[in-house]
Amino acid sequence: MSIAGGAAIVFSRLGWPKVLGYILVGVLMGEHTWGGGFLIDPASTRTIGQLGVVFLMFGMGLSFSPREMKRIRSVALPAALFDTAVMIGLGYFIGTRVFGWASAPSVFLGVAICDSATTLLAKVVDEMGWSRRPFASYILGTSICEDIVCVGAIAVATGFVTGGSMSARSFLVSIGGLGVFFLLVLVFGFILLPRLLKSVSKRRDDEALVLALLGCCFFISFFAYKFDFSLALGAFLVGIIGGSSDVRDRLERLVSPLKSMFSAVFFVSIGLLVDPVALMHHLPEILLVSALVMVGKFLNVTIASLATGLEVKTAIQNGFGLAQIGEFAFMVAILYAGLVKDSSNDLFPIAVGVSLLTTLLNPWMIRVSDPVGNWAERMLPERLADTLAAYRLWLARFRSSSGAPAYRRVRLAAARLGIYAALMLSVSVVLAMLHPVDYSRFSVYFERHDALFFFVLANIFSVALLPLVISSVRVLAEEVSVLLTEGSESKWKHSLRPFFRFVVTVGTISIFFFEWFLLDLATAPRDGFALAFSLAVIALTGIFGWRFFCRAGRKAVARFNEALSAEERRDGLAKAMAAALPVEDLKSLTLSASSSAIGGTVVSLDIRAKTGASIVAVRRDGVETRNIGGSEIALLKSRTVASPVYAEGTFAVLGGLRSIIAEVIWFRADRLQEEGRYVELVQLADALTAMEPHTPEVWSYAAWNLAYNVSIMMDTPEDRWRWVLAGIRLLRDDGLRLNPGDPELARELAWMFELKLGADIDAAAPDYRRYWKELVDEVSQRGAWHELGMEEGKMRRLEQTSGMVDWTDPQLSAVYWANEDGGIDMAGLTLLLAAVATFDFGWKFRYCGPEIPEVTGVPAEASVGYDEQDFKEVQLPHDWAIESPFLANEPNETGKLPWNGTGWYRKTFNLPRVDPAKDRVFIDFDGVMAQPKVYVNGQFAGEWAYGYASFRIDATPYLKEGKNLIAVRASNRPRSTRWYPGAGIYRHVWIERTPLVHIAYNGIQVIPEKKTGGKSDVWNVRVLTTVENESKSDALVSVTQSLEGEAAKEMRATDKLKVPAGASATLEQVITVTSPVVWSVESPELYKLQTTIPNMKKTTKFGFRTAEWKADGFYLNGQRVPLNGVCEHHDLGALGAAF
Repeated sequence: MSIAGGAAIVFSRLGWPKVLGYILVGVLMGEHTWGGGFLIDPASTRTIGQLGVVFLMFGMGLSFSPREMKRIRSVALPAALFDTAVMIGLGYFIGTRVFGWASAPSVFLGVAICDSATTLLAKVVDEMGWSRRPFASYILGTSICEDIVCVGAIAVATGFVTGGSMSARSFLVSIGGLGVFFLLVLVFGFILLPRLLKSVSKRRDDEALVLALLGCCFFISFFAYKFDFSLALGAFLVGIIGGSSDVRDRLERLVSPLKSMFSAVFFVSIGLLVDPVALMHHLPEILLVSALVMVGKFLNVTIASLATGLEVKTAIQNGFGLAQIGEFAFMVAILYAGLVKDSSNDLFPIAVGVSLLTTLLNPWMIRVSDPVGNWAERMLPERLADTLAAYRLWLARFRSSSGAPAYRRVRLAAARLGIYAALMLSVSVVLAMLHPVDYSRFSVYFERHDALFFFVLANIFSVALLPLVISSVRVLAEEVSVLLTEGSESKWKHSLRPFFRFVVTVGTISIFFFEWFLLDLATAPRDGFALAFSLAVIALTGIFGWRFFCRAGRKAVARFNEALSAEERRDGLAKAMAAALPVEDLKSLTLSASSSAIGGTVVSLDIRAKTGASIVAVRRDGVETRNIGGSEIALLKSRTVASPVYAEGTFAVLGGLRSIIAEVIWFRADRLQEEGRYVELVQLADALTAMEPHTPEVWSYAAWNLAYNVSIMMDTPEDRWRWVLAGIRLLRDDGLRLNPGDPELARELAWMFELKLGADIDAAAPDYRRYWKELVDEVSQRGAWHELGMEEGKMRRLEQTSGMVDWTDPQLSAVYWANEDGGIDMAGLTLLLAAVATFDFGWKFRYCGPEIPEVTGVPAEASVGYDEQDFKEVQLPHDWAIESPFLANEPNETGKLPWNGTGWYRKTFNLPRVDPAKDRVFIDFDGVMAQPKVYVNGQFAGEWAYGYASFRIDATPYLKEGKNLIAVRASNRPRSTRWYPGAGIYRHVWIERTPLVHIAYNGIQVIPEKKTGGKSDVWNVRVLTTVENESKSDALVSVTQSLEGEAAKEMRATDKLKVPAGASATLEQVITVTSPVVWSVESPELYKLQTTIPNMKKTTKFGFRTAEWKADGFYLNGQRVPLNGVCEHHDLGALGAAF
């Protein structure tokens, strides 16, 4: 430890990797350098070094981030698998064919050179300031994936050495054993260990917590060793499981000193084994393998990166960054030396020498990767560059294909069943392996009947799995039946779905029971009486324990999912805590020893109800504890209490500060929504509703997050529905209960029924309607409409007015809540004042060929009764040329795509009655190429004389109550543009319902202008709002602008605008903002401007920034910004230079 400490100090001062220092001092202190060692007991050092392996891999697992890996998995995982497989193969080839080694050391050589050094990469990239460059996350993610793969490779290689052969049977046995070990440790570990650690952490005993985790670590490592795997495997897996607990940060802090100490000794122990003379003796081999590593890994990773869709420069940088090996090679070498009981083997000096050499060269290679990548992109042949660009485009379309969500849900359900089947097999195999053990010293009776006991135990586990299997089979059957009949308009559709559900259910259950039968056939006792007795015990256990198994299974799945989402929960809690009150708003109180509050809990003291204040933290002996649980003893003698409080997930503050904190959380939550961090967002939304129970915007915000943002994170329709229903219930049962009759909340609830259930915007909408129907049917049978928040009197009046009586139809519920004021009107789906809905789903398309016939009258394709059998279902945006074959003879500027000709789009949709005297319904097209003509219900509704611009169609005169049809004709003439322009409805389509007096299409213009003179950081935000009046009388409209953002807490401007009948008028308003956060490349800060007129509101995002050209270049916000851009074509990427 002394020499390791000295090396750490010296190399830290020099800024060099400390790993090299540890190895160097080990070499200097070893017996090979001076002819005799300086250590009293070198063997004990090697033993401590083995502990270093355990702690090193345990720490790596503890810091593993599944969320980051999920983000880059499409690149990192394929690259890691390809690189690892090739390098192991090359190492084996070099070892056997070039060096003349046996199979075992050759395999270990391949494993030693297949994994790049993660810690080295992270340190080098961070010190160079390149952490935010695109390639940085990819090389670190790929390196972590290689770490995981190599842990398994070590386990397999260890099995080869201990087994003494490399037969196919040995390989399969090793792989199978590895899979069983991985599965059992991870599944049972995720279910049991995080909950255990959380329970221990509540006692605030660091010693008990760290020993509990390390005890599990060494326990699993012991079993890994017993099953002929490496210690590193067990340690790494327990590290991953420990990292999935809510106390990971605390564990990392506690384990870090142990990891640093034992890891340092591990690297010193490597140095002790290094013989400098042996290194020089093996110099040719070291140079050869180093060249193989740098060239081989560079080519492997570069090719794999290109294959996964990365740019050429990024792929080359990935290759350069990963062309090295590090501490993993040391570990592999020392593990092999321990297995063969020979530290003088040839593998050890070669692995150490190659690792040292490539480690020293890697920072230089990363630095030169940038100019080399630029040079490669410049020198790339045009034909190859076009091919790679087309491949990347195809890959992106494939990954985001419209069918992916449905197939993903099927894959997920199938994966769950696969895990259950593998668990049943794994438990049976492990219990069968325990049979040969001699138990006579424990119990002679048990030794005689151990096979029977293990057989019964394995079958009871299979019975316990059965409820989970049945549940997953139901989900799989439902998803497959929907997938097979999705989009079908056949009258047999509803008959086929139950048939497909039955076939999938019976087939899958049969497979499960067949596997169960085969396992029992192999392990069942031969004695007939014993077999009958065991089957009776199993049957009785299944019958009487079924409810218990159902509950236990649900709890186990919940705990497993809880462990997988721990990272998001930790981040959410940390961010929520960061939003607490500033220090100056906290008040502290010191309690005397005689205070009656001593020994009380948060619940028993009930300070908030009595005083309006709450406990936010307790300071004891200088240590502050936050987020105190309701049942914890909050107050001890002579301790300090500060208020207000953050307790149990909700903010509770002094009354006068409530609105201030709500505003802070509001802005923070809105930003989290934009960043897609939904778990944190839900926590903050809960805090908002608790603090602002009588503010409708808060309830709407929280409910929409549940029904939209959180629900889409779920994998199955059933799970999504739970969140959607939670959002509905939050508005209906809580929001309207505390704000009875509030029209805004009622309209938001109606909007949720219409969009989330009634429309097909969400892919799971048909399932939502089915679940809603089941719920309504059940409530209807009991006559308990109050459970749905509905009054039967109002329901009957609505039925008489609308003619609709089917309350399982979500649209009827939407009408009910949209008319909370009692004025029953079918236009109550005035959905919702200025609300815009996507119109991208449910379209059908047919390409009519390259001809463009003249249009006279209404074409047959636009008629209501037209036969659509030649049409196919599409989802917008859609481009018929991109999905068609390339035309090799066309010039390059056309993209070689068949975009000429005519295409027809048709869509059928349902609407309530539209009253032209009150409303307007517009259909907005963001882009149609080209010359689109639009027909509604067989009538010509409008056209647009070009393609590269958005346009609006007023569909009001042509719509009717019930089923409606829209048809769009797009036609592209040859050579109408200089290059490929797109073909069809290549942008989104929207439907918007507005009152007669409404904000015009694209009618809001925001112009931020920095004031000159006076204060240097004052901006005027000019807002020009155009309002159209399609009524028959003049209108005096109140126009309100509300600005939200970091520097504009609640800035408003309200003015009146007179709009003549049948005309439009524009109002200019100015809002002054001081010291806004400017928009920049590094921090693209955007503000939100909400424009409101009676019965309508619009939101516009914009940023503050100054831009100017000077003699030496472009300046953004007064700072020179280098520009290197291209002309970005909307479909085919970069075409032409921007400057």
